[in-house]
Amino acid sequence: MKFTRTIQERLFILEADEAYQKEAEDLLTIVEDYFEENLEELNQLIPIHYGNIKVVSIENEYHVCVPNYEQKQIEEWITDCSYFLEIVQKTFKAGKRTKTLGKLVPFRFDSPVIIANHTFEVEDFYAHRFDDETWYIAPVDQEIESQPLSGAKAYEIFPDYPNFYDMMHLPTDTIVIFHKGEIVSVLNEDSEDIWNL
Repeated sequence: MKFTRTIQERLFILEADEAYQKEAEDLLTIVEDYFEENLEELNQLIPIHYGNIKVVSIENEYHVCVPNYEQKQIEEWITDCSYFLEIVQKTFKAGKRTKTLGKLVPFRFDSPVIIANHTFEVEDFYAHRFDDETWYIAPVDQEIESQPLSGAKAYEIFPDYPNFYDMMHLPTDTIVIFHKGEIVSVLNEDSEDIWNL
């Protein structure tokens, strides 16, 4: 579906599934605010939420483009914003569910994720946001050897584990418990389960 907005007599288009109408309209508002002052800055990166967007001119129309996060190709720009907006939708739903909307901390898709050895070989693992920039992911069973640690960028890991998107903006010191890839518990800094309220 095409969502459109006229900004200074120019047609801006955002393509996405109808299910993301609210997120699409919100993103167009951000684009509108940006281009009210920077109308000639096409192809410039615009930081938003967890990544960047840009607007390109295609046959006298201005299309919102996003990196191809689904295929882990952050250098490839696409006009279908559905996957990007799905991630935005998931993070806000998780914020509402955990009652942390006012406390969400931005986490960029190119931010580091530290992964303990054997993490994705076990059914139960956890993710700990130990600072604003980094998530640490490890087996729940502390007897499993965690060394060596490996590092990756979020965009390299998250598409394989889509439930990570739910957690990505949760506050620092949050611990998310997974069972078979599904979130089963979210513990705040006071060790209260804010996922199962």
